[in-house]
Amino acid sequence: MGTYLFHRRIARRVITIFIDESGDLGFTDKGSGYFIIALLATSNPEHVQRTIRRVRDTIKSRRKPAELHWHSSSDLVRSRLLRRLAMLDIELHLLILDKKSVSEYLHEKKDRLYHYLAGLIIDQASFSDRDVLIIFDKRSKNRLVREDLSMYILNKIAERDGRVTARIRHERSTDERGLQAADMIAGAAFRKYQHGDELLLAIISKRIVTEKKIFSRKNE
Repeated sequence: MGTYLFHRRIARRVITIFIDESGDLGFTDKGSGYFIIALLATSNPEHVQRTIRRVRDTIKSRRKPAELHWHSSSDLVRSRLLRRLAMLDIELHLLILDKKSVSEYLHEKKDRLYHYLAGLIIDQASFSDRDVLIIFDKRSKNRLVREDLSMYILNKIAERDGRVTARIRHERSTDERGLQAADMIAGAAFRKYQHGDELLLAIISKRIVTEKKIFSRKNE
């Protein structure tokens, strides 16, 4: 697994960013109407990871899940986790892609579209003059695609603020609990926009800094 780093001389406190998504980037009739990217930023990732572990430990089952995942969790577990996350010192950003307004040119360029969206959401995060570790869900099995995404993001960060030392990792959510938190937030946002139910997302609304539609037909 490659780690990409812009070096600095002085070590500073690191901001850790977890990025996950909900929905799909397919453009057939079977695809979702929206694609959500969620970003969770924190200077205390161990607090997020501990919260995931504690909520998982509350599940009464002979076979506890290997991870907390939106699609395999009950609303009780979802709400319990979101309430606990809302108590932490975290910053949340959400980008909502209205897929019906995406140019046909991009329908077959899903990796390029994802890179663009990832760059947009990272632009929203607050880490000026800070070191940052960005952890993506390992959504692509293609190493070259992951490396292209890493270089694209690092170049954008360098253009934004050359004082920032940035590292990027691609992890499986089973190995990185912070991604499980981002997955749960993305799932709550997807339910709001795809199904019109915002009750779960409202639980964590006080931590949401950005909630922005992209390519909206109504220019929202």
